Amino acid sequence: TGTMWKNQLLSGMQLRAMRALREHVGAGITSPVYRTCGRIGHVTWINSSPGFDVDKVFEQYGTDLFLIAHHFIEALDRWTSDDDDDLVVDPLTAREKECLRWVALGKTDQEVSEIIFRSPATTRFHVKNAIRKLGASNRAHAVSIAHQRGLLGPNH
Repeated sequence: TGTMWKNQLLSGMQLRAMRALREHVGAGITSPVYRTCGRIGHVTWINSSPGFDVDKVFEQYGTDLFLIAHHFIEALDRWTSDDDDDLVVDPLTAREKECLRWVALGKTDQEVSEIIFRSPATTRFHVKNAIRKLGASNRAHAVSIAHQRGLLGPNH
């Protein structure tokens, strides 16, 4: 049922937040979204209608909701805000950002290729695309630009 997978994929804080929402909202469905680098995101649909049967909706529409959530998070991942707080499209693909994250940690193309299970040529292709898209002159410059734009995430 929906409750079983939810308890396995949500952290304690996320479950507490959902319980708090339920005090003000009739019911909701949270769908996990598997992202790059082994991360998991979540999208929650809420409904204030009394008698909303979460398990029935999940059984009937669970796969569709999962796909919608995946595409929604993927679209959000491609946007970032600049200094003016205007939205700008993130030019990098998820794989290019993943390769740049490893480059930022000092990994060579060979090491990155082993980590992401691709050939060194494919890794070089992704890194070169990131360099080109960011208008950088080399790998270090690309990492710097990506970091300044917040494309590598808060931990990099």
